[in-house]
Amino acid sequence: MAQTVISFGCYFLKLAVFEGFFNFLSFLTVGQYRSLPTCNFLVLNSLAYFQKNRSVIAQHAGVTLYLDRDAAGLQCTSQALKFGPQFRDGSHLYAGNNDLNDWLIQNFPKLKQDQSILPQAGKVLRDVQHPPPDISQSKKGKRI
Repeated sequence: MAQTVISFGCYFLKLAVFEGFFNFLSFLTVGQYRSLPTCNFLVLNSLAYFQKNRSVIAQHAGVTLYLDRDAAGLQCTSQALKFGPQFRDGSHLYAGNNDLNDWLIQNFPKLKQDQSILPQAGKVLRDVQHPPPDISQSKKGKRI
């Protein structure tokens, strides 16, 4: 039987959790323009594996969730946030989209046109307390 959960990294205190592998790849794509956070990565491939991996998740002092913004993903995020203050919702980065990959696909032409946006988006990935970048404006404040 194939492994259904993919994890990357050595032991770090922080963990980034992704619902799917394409979201993880999108995270790396946006993050390539900034240094990525020093953390472990966990790709669930299905929310059904979130509970099964609670012991792995619990080993981390900080957990950022990049789950889908559909009903199941939002419910899982909501439940996880109740587990303790070490959990953070990183999905505000792609609010208005179902997931990080959808956000990247929708915004890639704008990102490609104005390369200065990618470092800003990468910073958001590093510190999820900041709002997502406003990609509707260029670096000089002009509309794209």
